[in-house]
Amino acid sequence: MKRITQLIKVFFIWLLMIDIISFICLNIFSKTILNQSYILSQLEEEKYYENVYYQIQNSFEGYIGPSGLEETILNGIYSKDKVKQDIINVVNYIYTGKNYEINTEEIQVNLSNNINESLLNYNLSEEEKKSIVQFEEEIINEYKKQITHSQYFDKLANYIPKIIENVLIIKIEMGVIGFLIIGILFFINKKNFVKFMITIIISVLGSGLFLLFAKFWTTSKIEISNITILSDSFSKVISNILREILCKWNLYGIILSIVSIILLIIFNNLLYKDNINKKLSKNKKVLKKNGGK
Repeated sequence: MKRITQLIKVFFIWLLMIDIISFICLNIFSKTILNQSYILSQLEEEKYYENVYYQIQNSFEGYIGPSGLEETILNGIYSKDKVKQDIINVVNYIYTGKNYEINTEEIQVNLSNNINESLLNYNLSEEEKKSIVQFEEEIINEYKKQITHSQYFDKLANYIPKIIENVLIIKIEMGVIGFLIIGILFFINKKNFVKFMITIIISVLGSGLFLLFAKFWTTSKIEISNITILSDSFSKVISNILREILCKWNLYGIILSIVSIILLIIFNNLLYKDNINKKLSKNKKVLKKNGGK
């Protein structure tokens, strides 16, 4: 029976450790990758809007050669402010699920005006006019592609708003589960409060050590600075976010481990003194009993 009780205790210690780790990770994620304001601040900090502006410019230039048009037709057809606002709209879509529309009418008008001005002295055939219309469509589609990356962001928009909506509920559920586990461990150790506290501290220590190990393993196996997703500018933002998450893991891991070790030493000493007092008390009873004979 004692062996079964010990196995049950170990099981709930592990369960509490998993609950603590999950709660900490969810708390970190809710303040980073699940936080729209945080993401926008990261984009601003890394000059993402400006980088995308020049990235679009470079991608447009790839269409110039085959078209036979002059590069000057691309001058001033879109602005950095427009790129920034369109990206903010995409981020808002990802985090709220609210549909957005990228207005490319201004770009198309500016492009058409530049092309007409460039070809003012040319008599264009119907075939050439069709080619220009096709070129304008390609430029518009390329702009949308560079801003939205819809094949990826649409998938995120299907999940992230639902996760954000349920974060608070999940946190409450984890808290309730944690208290229930603590209650069960208290019931198992109800005769000895010190042992009960030691079981809780072991779970906390295990959580801290796991976070430290997870951070160490991730940084040793993955070269975060070399992560490539979509583009160099986007990859840099993702890398910085991952670094911050790992730093938070490390910080939580260090704090939980240090505090747990200190408390473990204190309560182990209390348990040791309690055991000594019990032995002394038992010996006194034996001596008294023998003396009474």
